[in-house]
Amino acid sequence: MKSIGATMREQRKARGLTQQQVAELARLPRSEISEMENNKFTGSIIRVERAAAALGMCLVLQVKR
Repeated sequence: MKSIGATMREQRKARGLTQQQVAELARLPRSEISEMENNKFTGSIIRVERAAAALGMCLVLQVKR
């Protein structure tokens, strides 16, 4: 299973966007986009959702059984 960060990077590149462009769309610092893509982000899930939405993605959380 791919990480969220790897999926976000893949979607960003598929759309021909830079990290800076995604950051501007999501109103986040570019450094946070980089941290997300490299699985080093320790901030709020709300910020991850904003970055995902900027990429046209929907973040879905499921309860693990």
